[in-house]
Amino acid sequence: MKTVLQIAREINISKQALEKRLSRSPLKEQLQGHISKTEKGVKLIDAVGETIIIKNAIDINIDTAVDTNTDVVIDTTIDAIAALIKQLEIKDKQIDDLNNRLAESNSALVAAQQSLTAEQTLHAGTIQSRLLTDSEKKAGLWSKIFKKKNQ
Repeated sequence: MKTVLQIAREINISKQALEKRLSRSPLKEQLQGHISKTEKGVKLIDAVGETIIIKNAIDINIDTAVDTNTDVVIDTTIDAIAALIKQLEIKDKQIDDLNNRLAESNSALVAAQQSLTAEQTLHAGTIQSRLLTDSEKKAGLWSKIFKKKNQ
C-alpha cells in the first residue's frame, strides 16, 4: 500500500492535485474499497487503487498535454496576429505615402500638359504669322515683277 503523496510523486503531480482528483467522479467511485486511512488520517491506497489512479493519470496527462499544446498554439497564433497587424499598419502607411506621391505626380503631369498645350498654341500662332508674312512677301515679289506698289 502506498500513500497519496507517494503516488502523486510517481505520476508527477502535487499531493493536493491528486487529493482533488480522488474526491471527484469517476475516480471517487472507482476507488471505493481501495482506500483506507491510518490512525493519523493518512490515506493509504492498495495496488489495485494505484493502478486505477495511474491509468486515470495517463488519461489526464494526455488531456493536459493537449490543453497545453492548444494553449501554446493559441499564444503563438495571437503573437502572429499581433505581428501581422503591425505589418498591416506599416503597409497602410506606405500605401498612403505612395498615394500622396502619385497625386503629386498627377498634378505635375497635368501642369506639364497645360504648359505643353499653351506652347503648342503659341507655336501654331507663330507659324501662322510667318505664313502670313511669307505670303505678303510673295505678293510683294509679284508686285515688284509687275511693278505695282501695294497701298
